Amino acid sequence: MKRKTVVGGAVAVLCAALASSGPRTMSTEAQLASSKLSSPPAGSQTTSPDGIFPGPGGRYLYGSDTNGPTPSYSSSEGYYYETGGPSSIYGFYAGEMGVFQQKDGCPNAVNYYSLGDANAASYDSTRIMAIGASEYYFMAGPGISNSAGGDYAWGQAQARWVLGHLVGPNDNNIIWIDIEHDGSVSYTNGWNANGNSCGRRGPGTPLYGPAQDRSTFNGFYNTIAAANYTVGVYSDASVWQTDFGTGSYSSIPNTLEWTYQSDFATNPAPTLGSWCGSGGCADFFGGQSAGGSHAVAWQWSQDAGDFDITYWGSPQ
Repeated sequence: MKRKTVVGGAVAVLCAALASSGPRTMSTEAQLASSKLSSPPAGSQTTSPDGIFPGPGGRYLYGSDTNGPTPSYSSSEGYYYETGGPSSIYGFYAGEMGVFQQKDGCPNAVNYYSLGDANAASYDSTRIMAIGASEYYFMAGPGISNSAGGDYAWGQAQARWVLGHLVGPNDNNIIWIDIEHDGSVSYTNGWNANGNSCGRRGPGTPLYGPAQDRSTFNGFYNTIAAANYTVGVYSDASVWQTDFGTGSYSSIPNTLEWTYQSDFATNPAPTLGSWCGSGGCADFFGGQSAGGSHAVAWQWSQDAGDFDITYWGSPQ
């Protein structure tokens, strides 16, 4: 998704949601959510366009996030398809339900969410073993100035805002945390530089590191998990290591992961049937690797739109 720094539309009012008083320790992490998706009625299944028959054991599917592409419906097959690239069933959508600048009413702060794409993914999730639609939040790290109440408390405050502003649908009860760096000279997401509440970069050397980053992450994670959602993380290996290091603060072995390599392929065809293609393989983070049961999604092409491949079902 590699979000550009644009900060949000109407000023959102912070809703009272869940109050969390969890211990300020490393997250215990929720386990992988069980699939709630139903199989098509007997006799209605057809071979999918990528040649993979929908059935038990999991499967690779295609999808998109905030930056498209918009799926199309085939009345003859009864499926939504990925468009603009791989000819495959559309089985995944994650839309941005919010961004940290909205929490404090920053001018021009907007989120990006396509209800049409979410409904298309939700439709397919009732017919094939697909992850369906979910939501993600563009999170700020402890370098943002309104974390003054404490790193853990800053994570909690963002989580409470999210719980009060979910837009849905959310087929598998997953809320993704988007952790990435802002490449502009004027703005920061607070993971690797100081900034004010709207993300504008401030002076001075950041007085925090992996411990503080993890504390903010834990505050968010524990609050969302206490509300009975499964937490996932969208990031990449280099960003994750820069923020959380390589020790215990970086370890998330039981958290769902959605990784990105936006320059993997400028041409999103042909379809991939694994975590690898001609340009390389998906690079997961936090102690996880492709093939693990929590390696769920990979954004592997951005130039023609945000193309994602997912694996959903039984562990690989």
